[in-house]
Amino acid sequence: MILECPVCESRVAVDVVEKASAAERDSGMPYDLWLVRCQSCQELMVAFECPPDDAPYRVWPATETSLHWSLPAEVKRSLDEARKCTKSQAYLACAVMCGRALEAVCLEFKTKNKALAGGLKELREKGLIDDRIFNWGEELRKHRNIAAHATTGEITKEDARDLLEFAVAICDYVFVLTKKFDEFMKRRTTDTAPVEGSDDESEKE
Repeated sequence: MILECPVCESRVAVDVVEKASAAERDSGMPYDLWLVRCQSCQELMVAFECPPDDAPYRVWPATETSLHWSLPAEVKRSLDEARKCTKSQAYLACAVMCGRALEAVCLEFKTKNKALAGGLKELREKGLIDDRIFNWGEELRKHRNIAAHATTGEITKEDARDLLEFAVAICDYVFVLTKKFDEFMKRRTTDTAPVEGSDDESEKE
């Protein structure tokens, strides 16, 4: 059996430790669960298979989630490239692509300052990001500079993973969560009548 190992970050041969078979309660469709061990690093994984058609795939540790469909194309492309760099153990390149993703965010909002540092400040001044997200962006910018220039600074595997998570979180905050919150508040304003027993009524008493 071949699976993608989250530690080796590549498809590897695995040894089967245990197998369990069962069937879905509603459909009766049979499926198999496999407890397996990576032959390279000895990491334990769980694989799922619906025989005879589906090939087994890893369900634990969970695979990385897909980038949200609503992210702007250039932002998404940069994050995709950063993920590919991480899987290829090109950690300096990952940091550079994370910085590129932030530059794409700034371009999307047409910041006047073309430098990333200035662009992040403009986003904060416009209220598009708060102080915490700004600080995350600053760390990404600093590490992007370390990776992009011929310095003695290093970007470790752990650094690259963290930077990528921060970059995805920033982009989700700006383009996904903010929009969802705005839509939520818009729905709330359509019904402003207080609910019986609500906090609003109790405050009036």
